[in-house]
Amino acid sequence: WPASPTWQGRSLFDPGRPPRTYFYAANEDYLLGVREGSWKYIYNATRGREDLYDLARDPDEKENRATEDVAMCRTLRQRVAAWKDDTGKRLARLREARPRS
Repeated sequence: WPASPTWQGRSLFDPGRPPRTYFYAANEDYLLGVREGSWKYIYNATRGREDLYDLARDPDEKENRATEDVAMCRTLRQRVAAWKDDTGKRLARLREARPRS
């Protein structure tokens, strides 16, 4: 069955879907990140720190490549920023549509 055109998002089964995963965690620090291919980018919003790991070469995430692989860091930073903006806009629309009691 085809998805309704009113549904948000993309099918998880779409073979053309990019292999990308976004994440957010709020503990002591606020972390936003993305995993794309063998790369994992983490932005610590509390501390203003960026981490970039090539998981194919460094599966234990011991070597932060953020200052060595500047272009990849910039690309993934932009993806996280766009995801954050889009998510914020969707949440705002949900709040506006919420029935008032």
